[in-house]
Amino acid sequence: MNEIRHRVTLKASPKVLFEALTEERHVSQWWTPDCSLRAIEGSQAIFHWRSNKWMVVMRIARLTPDKEVVWQCEASNMQNTDAWVGTEIRFSITPKDKKHSDLEFVQSNYPDSPCFQACNDGWARILGDSLKGYLEMGIGRSFSYHG
Repeated sequence: MNEIRHRVTLKASPKVLFEALTEERHVSQWWTPDCSLRAIEGSQAIFHWRSNKWMVVMRIARLTPDKEVVWQCEASNMQNTDAWVGTEIRFSITPKDKKHSDLEFVQSNYPDSPCFQACNDGWARILGDSLKGYLEMGIGRSFSYHG
């Protein structure tokens, strides 16, 4: 099994970053505008990219306010494969100073798949460009931005 791993420093407090990862109104600005998400452990989060006919269903596995968000993928056809199914996505938040936080992203249990590199590159862009832009300038580059 493989894992996708990225680390980015963001100009946002842990509280603001946690909200950006757990509230639908925020996630829709930096990942995909077509999502259904409630910050409740055990609930499902559903993300759509309708122009590509992609959908991802995540179980909210763990929420530790201002510290960690963990999703477990239950269903997916991302990149037209089922490679995400069974993966775990973990966002770990560490305060850096009063105005900055480090975000460590890990998508673990990723099987050997032709879409691994595309997803790795995609997460780098989503976190380092879209989420960062949303938190620091109020302008995310969610999927609809490019579509």
